Amino acid sequence: MRKVCDNCKGAFTPKYPAYGTKNKNRFCGVDCRNQFLKTVGFKKGDKRLIGNRNGKLFYKGQFDELQPNWKGDSVSYGGLHKWLLRRKIKTNICEHCGDSKKTQWANKDGQYKRELSDYIELCSSCHKYYDNQIRRALTT
Repeated sequence: MRKVCDNCKGAFTPKYPAYGTKNKNRFCGVDCRNQFLKTVGFKKGDKRLIGNRNGKLFYKGQFDELQPNWKGDSVSYGGLHKWLLRRKIKTNICEHCGDSKKTQWANKDGQYKRELSDYIELCSSCHKYYDNQIRRALTT
């Protein structure tokens, strides 16, 4: 039984029979399916459904507290840095020495909070120096 791919409109023969499911065998291959999902997306009503985690649906445009995996202030170190990279734009100019190098976000007070004003952009050598100064201040 030949079918027509929903993405490329080419004819193909399905590898496996679709037993009672209407969404199987819609595409000639994985590449076509992935390309189709990137351009069209999953739809439920008029919203674009991105995924389903633990029974909670979330849509394109849901960020922060609306996201089902939002951890609030109990975020991990890596999660906090990803959050920061999405919200602050790097200029690649160190705020301490003024050199234009590859920069990193440095935490000002040593307490990792979700406050954009609590981070400064430093080159790696200034970042090391800055972190050592904070550690000394916190231990004394």
